[in-house]
Amino acid sequence: MLINTLAAICTLGLMSFAIKENPFFRFAETTFVGVATAHSLVISIETIKPQIFVPIAEQGKYHLVFAVILGLLMYSRFIKGKSWLMSYPLSIFVGIGVGLTLKGIIKSQIVNQIIDTVKPVHSIEALLMLIGVVSVLLFFFFSRKKGGSTGAVLGVTSKIGRLYMMIAFGALFGNTVLGRMTLLIGRIKFILIDWLHLAG
Repeated sequence: MLINTLAAICTLGLMSFAIKENPFFRFAETTFVGVATAHSLVISIETIKPQIFVPIAEQGKYHLVFAVILGLLMYSRFIKGKSWLMSYPLSIFVGIGVGLTLKGIIKSQIVNQIIDTVKPVHSIEALLMLIGVVSVLLFFFFSRKKGGSTGAVLGVTSKIGRLYMMIAFGALFGNTVLGRMTLLIGRIKFILIDWLHLAG
């Protein structure tokens, strides 16, 4: 019951920002930041211990010492005159991250979409998908000629592409709004049912 009360107070405090900034909101905000920071610290320690300290001390995996050194070099930014040392681990982490990300993006957002686009058109959905992909691509074909039959055709396809993009952006915006509303409804249900026991 005490946990629910604290959670409800923090929820109401954060929601009070909708009216205006106030001490109640600042209290809830700083409490959330403090708890989140402490939670992240504990999780980090519990993650580092079995993956770094135990393998080095008990399993003899001394190559992990280099990973520890790279991680510690990230904190050199707080040392006056030594912040340049951070560029070495940062470049390695960014390179690895970009490589792993590009691998997934190329497959999921390029290759798979091309495969789905060139599939045989056996349904209205596949036909609409093909029209959408082609028209949106032609919308960004800025070097087209304005005159002639080619320019007229590209003008029509560009308008279709613009329509497809408007539909897509509208769907994304609607999905975002619905997601936020779901979170809000969840917190309201928590306050009314789990805390105040007004329903349920």
